[in-house]
Amino acid sequence: MNKKIAVLALGVVFVFLFIGAVSLHPFGEPDEKGMDDYFIENAQNETGANNVVTSVVFDYRGY
Repeated sequence: MNKKIAVLALGVVFVFLFIGAVSLHPFGEPDEKGMDDYFIENAQNETGANNVVTSVVFDYRGY
């Protein structure tokens, strides 16, 4: 009886892991694509930084 419960529990865990793995985005593809366009277009005007990465790290995320 305990072995049947263990196999059933393992099967349930495997199903959840499989569903999670199948629903992942392809590697390197972001979930949201709107924010990066906003930062690229507005970073220099809003922050005055010459580098977009610097403006994101120190000005947008620094608050």
